[in-house]
Amino acid sequence: MNTSFPRRAAALIALALPLMPPLSPSQNEIGYIETYAIAENREAALSQLIPGTEEYYYFHCLHHQSLGDLAAADKLMEPWLKRHGETALYQEIRNRRALLRYGEAPKETLDYLVHHLKLRFDHQREVLNEKPSLPTQLDPALVGYDAFLKRALDRNDQTGGFEDRGLDALLRSGVKLDAKRRRHLLSRLQRPDYPDLPELIAADLKTEESRGFGEFAIHRALLPAQLDALVELRPDLARDTNFVHTRISKLRPGADVDWTEDAAEKSAYLARVWGYARTLPPAFNALKVHSLYQVLADHRDAGEYDKADFLEYLKLPRRASYVEPSYLEDPDRRRHTADLGADFRPVTACRPVGNDEPLVREYFLHLFKTEGDWKPYSELVREDWLKPVFAEAKILAGEGDQEKWYSMLSPAAYEALKDRVDLQFAPWNPRKFAPADEVALELAVKNVREMIVKIYEINTLNFYLQEGREVNTDLALDGLVANHEQRHQFDEPPLRQVSRRFEFPELAGKRGTWVIEFIGNGRSSRALVRKGSLQHLASPTPAGTRFTILDQDNQPVEAPALRLGGRHFAPDEDGQIIVPFSTTPGRQPLVLLDGDFASLEHFDMPGESYALSAGFHIDAETLLPGHM
Repeated sequence: MNTSFPRRAAALIALALPLMPPLSPSQNEIGYIETYAIAENREAALSQLIPGTEEYYYFHCLHHQSLGDLAAADKLMEPWLKRHGETALYQEIRNRRALLRYGEAPKETLDYLVHHLKLRFDHQREVLNEKPSLPTQLDPALVGYDAFLKRALDRNDQTGGFEDRGLDALLRSGVKLDAKRRRHLLSRLQRPDYPDLPELIAADLKTEESRGFGEFAIHRALLPAQLDALVELRPDLARDTNFVHTRISKLRPGADVDWTEDAAEKSAYLARVWGYARTLPPAFNALKVHSLYQVLADHRDAGEYDKADFLEYLKLPRRASYVEPSYLEDPDRRRHTADLGADFRPVTACRPVGNDEPLVREYFLHLFKTEGDWKPYSELVREDWLKPVFAEAKILAGEGDQEKWYSMLSPAAYEALKDRVDLQFAPWNPRKFAPADEVALELAVKNVREMIVKIYEINTLNFYLQEGREVNTDLALDGLVANHEQRHQFDEPPLRQVSRRFEFPELAGKRGTWVIEFIGNGRSSRALVRKGSLQHLASPTPAGTRFTILDQDNQPVEAPALRLGGRHFAPDEDGQIIVPFSTTPGRQPLVLLDGDFASLEHFDMPGESYALSAGFHIDAETLLPGHM
């Protein structure tokens, strides 16, 4: 090619124009640039500039390049870049340098332009009716996994060369990652199913950049066995709050178990939590008090009062009105006093303790029935709190020398205890009844000569339609006639408390909802008894939402129906109920029916939303001339 140099330079300058950054508004103003342009002695004009400023570097480099002294300009560009960074003026001088060097180093100038203009020269002319001669097979060495892996690691010092779905293969490839890549990888992982993950996390936790356990989501996603392996590698994690909370959260039953309703699963779960918490150092006393309190309450609800666990709870330092002040004077106990209000629901899914005095009092009242003295507890509990509780327990149980117990109470306390009327439901009464179950309730009764028990059957369908909420014991029963009524006579003295069992054979084998009211000596207590329940399965269809109604045993009911938004929906021939899409979507009460039996649930009604999406495929050959 015989193209002259000036023509080549003109072409290069035209290509380089997009590289030239626009001047800022301040640079468009006539100022020093005019002084520089018209100066007869430019070196004198340059002496006016302040060394170190960007204008100093820019005009000095421009002057040297104009004189052809590129080496002098290059010496100034390095400190310019360090001081001010890659600014627009710096890029302009760098572009000029590349063009001016074309005569002596054309390849470097062309490579520079290709790189900065992102030029590509891979286009090939398409010739119709000519057989292609391109390769038909890719070189496995260039497109294999090892090649892509090496290229991704060479081009990025983190894991940016891998998509999320490629992280699995990276972890299983056995490639040794440096600290920077390892941290970036851990920050992206979402699943913990990798055998060497504890080792990776342990190595990262040793680095100075690590902010501790819990920094990455994958830390909280570790499986229990992986957490145990990790704490073996890093024993200091056993005292780390984030680690401890994560480990306890992994003790919950699986998602297919409703441990809040299954008594056996709940007891097993709470025992696991306490079994782990009791091994923790005193710094975790708040968590230990929280977890052991849940165990004590669960035992109480089952009618069990474990003295060993109760004593261990009393020994945990905490601020409460009944705690012996001298017990908290020990420096270690005072330093690690538990906060009863600490909220560990994100960890254990159990409510805060708050005020633990009612539960502690219940345990003492039960234990003191058979124990002969309160003094063994005086180191842990205030004596002026223990003595009245001890006396009350003996008096209510009718044990020992009653006059001796009376003398341990103040006159006002004695009169209040004698006049008190108790109709207290036992904590271990069943929370749910199946339709076939017999119904019986236990109450602690005191100072009641005659008791009336009234049983009201509730028309749940009418209540749900009128109130739109679940039935509770706050119903207004005045003026209503009970469906059944019982009367009981008792002859115990006013100071004696007796646990009594009341049976209701008229409710056996039935489904429904009843309010049972116990009335005696001016007091009343109510119990809400539900037998049976309904639930639903919902799935979208083109015509609306399809509902299937199931009973408490997850079996389809015989006469399904539902009420929603004031409308009654009956099933089709297959027992399915179709509810059209709503014009007012959102959460709405849903009344499920099986004959005359009803249950209330809520459902998020979907709204009407129509959309059409389609794709078209056109064969490339149909676009050729003459094939339209």
